[in-house]
Amino acid sequence: MRKLEALTLAAVTLVTFAAPNSVQAMTPGADTAPVRDEKPSQQTLNRLAEAVDKNPNDVDARCQLAACYDQLALPDLAREQYMAAVKLAPNNAHLWMLRVKQELKNGRSDVAMHMIETAHERFTDDPEVLFWYGNYFAARSKIDDAAFAYNLALKKNPEIEGLRSALGEVCLEKMRYGDALNLAEQEIKTHPQFWLAYKVKAFALMGLGRTQEALSPLRVAYANYPTKAIVAKTYARACIWCGYFQEALLPALMFLNTTSNLTSNDYDAKRLLNTVLTNLPRSIVEKELPSISAAVQKIKPNAAYYFALGDTLDHAGLNDLAISQYYAGLQMEPNFARGLFRLGKDFEQARRDYKAALMLYAKANQLAPQDPEIATYFLRLGRRYKNRDNDLAWQLKDYFQPAIPSVIPFDVKINAK
Repeated sequence: MRKLEALTLAAVTLVTFAAPNSVQAMTPGADTAPVRDEKPSQQTLNRLAEAVDKNPNDVDARCQLAACYDQLALPDLAREQYMAAVKLAPNNAHLWMLRVKQELKNGRSDVAMHMIETAHERFTDDPEVLFWYGNYFAARSKIDDAAFAYNLALKKNPEIEGLRSALGEVCLEKMRYGDALNLAEQEIKTHPQFWLAYKVKAFALMGLGRTQEALSPLRVAYANYPTKAIVAKTYARACIWCGYFQEALLPALMFLNTTSNLTSNDYDAKRLLNTVLTNLPRSIVEKELPSISAAVQKIKPNAAYYFALGDTLDHAGLNDLAISQYYAGLQMEPNFARGLFRLGKDFEQARRDYKAALMLYAKANQLAPQDPEIATYFLRLGRRYKNRDNDLAWQLKDYFQPAIPSVIPFDVKINAK
């Protein structure tokens, strides 16, 4: 299992209590798109704040006020209220767990883990504490210990939200797909708003080879957590296997986005997207990709994504689209040498605008003089461009394939005559 700090299953399970991405207002068992939580009104906030001012010992009011602060992205104020509530009622295990969720939701995993340890010492048999103790073990890759704690909690209180989903994830790790599916369906029946159950259900169905059935819960899981790479990847794969290539485009792009950085890209993400691109009509890709790509970036801006996407589009023969992605990436990272180089390759090979390509190669070589590929392209084109008037082969190629003039939206200069 992956670490809690990376927002793994354990962390996701814990923070869903107050997360804005939970599914709401759904008929039990209905796999439909989620409805987002609404933020508390100012009137509600004022009412709760007044209640706490009038009666500082009102634990319930403090917890409600803390939840409101969390929804309004005011974690410090929320933490203050939860700490006060625990201090007022130190023997209330549920209050401890509310604070654990709040700490995890705001990235304070060390504090949360310490609180879980302390709570388990104080409330050994409390089912909610056992559930969190299971998550504690899951975050440390102690799957058997996690399963033991989850099963103890399940015997004491099977209605804890997220408990069956957490145990279902353990079953997925052990490839017990039937058990995972049963647990997920029970969770959805009792807590239809808990999005993680749909992820467990979908992955269990995928493991059982029931890909078509997995699509519906995958749509819910993706809609609620699109930036979780494994969800986007699995959703895209399921769409591909079912032949829904146009539907696969969005999660494939998001998978690429979540796995791209300026030093490396995920090969699987590029390969998956290339499969989608090569199975869609060119007209659909050219029409749909720009708007979908923009939507992906609104969710999680990432300059590296544009360069990875441009490279993938080049391999699919969609050079004009690739150029537009390089433009977008270089607007965010104008001194990224590999981005300038890739744009230069498109100018040289696809548009045959050699002067523009040479300018970009020169700039890229200046920024990354130790990159052998950039240096090779720069020196080769520089020599040929300088001798172009005496190069018959080049003149014939230019005659039959004239250049497509390009615009470089950057301040790039070189002595190219």
